[in-house]
Amino acid sequence: MQSLLGFEDLKSTIEELGDTSAATHLKLNLAGCDPDDGMNDIAYEKGHFLLLLIEKSIGREKFDAFLKSYFHRHAFGTITTEQFLAEYKSEIIKGDTELEKKININEWVYKPGLPANCPSVSSEKFQKVAHEVELWKNGAKANTLSTKAIQRMSGCVSLDCFLKNCPMIK
Repeated sequence: MQSLLGFEDLKSTIEELGDTSAATHLKLNLAGCDPDDGMNDIAYEKGHFLLLLIEKSIGREKFDAFLKSYFHRHAFGTITTEQFLAEYKSEIIKGDTELEKKININEWVYKPGLPANCPSVSSEKFQKVAHEVELWKNGAKANTLSTKAIQRMSGCVSLDCFLKNCPMIK
């Protein structure tokens, strides 16, 4: 559910900034800029989906081993994007050109927008709420709708999902 909310935030931020904007790169050039100008959902959400793609491409076990090794080597420290990419190539890619093409990390890091190989996410709970919203939009009376899906979700999340789709709010 959190990934889906993050994906929606990411799409919204990319739309707001423009899908060809350099501000949607994972690696930003902030020379001469206020660093706060680079603070948006891109680094967190686009980065999240890149890591999810890597995990799905190599498997959870290998991904966990990489993360454990990475955190051990860099505990309480920082590295540059280029240092991370070098480790990525040596620890994850290991010369596998098919895997390198599949992930295409340079598109994620240095290109604008959302790459075509972004993993898809879904939420059964959101789908149930969306189904009820569609019924309502198509004329179903409110007292005939199933509210179980909405009640089972976190209050603010389900209400937000419902209100964003409410025909009277738009």
